[in-house]
Amino acid sequence: MQNRDTTTTIANSSRKLACQNARVMQVIDQMVYHVDQIIEDAEQGRWENVVRMSKVIADECQRSGYAALGSAASRLSRAAQDPEDTKTVGRSLIQLVGAVGRRV
Repeated sequence: MQNRDTTTTIANSSRKLACQNARVMQVIDQMVYHVDQIIEDAEQGRWENVVRMSKVIADECQRSGYAALGSAASRLSRAAQDPEDTKTVGRSLIQLVGAVGRRV
């Protein structure tokens, strides 16, 4: 009976892990598109979009276990709230691009 319970537990854990892995892969797969959109919005001066999309990335990365990537997105979101500070915004954007590049 215990072998059957162990097999069931392993099967359930395996399914959960597969679902979590699929979710994380979806986040990473979409990341490049989202960062491209952020860059385009920054070039066009659409700072509210940069702030919004950076927050979305930060939240999703934190939930998916990519804390460093989420932190980079959070820094960009905060920096983009003051787009006149171009040095900080630019640095934050480069850090986000680098963080994504290390994960993809």
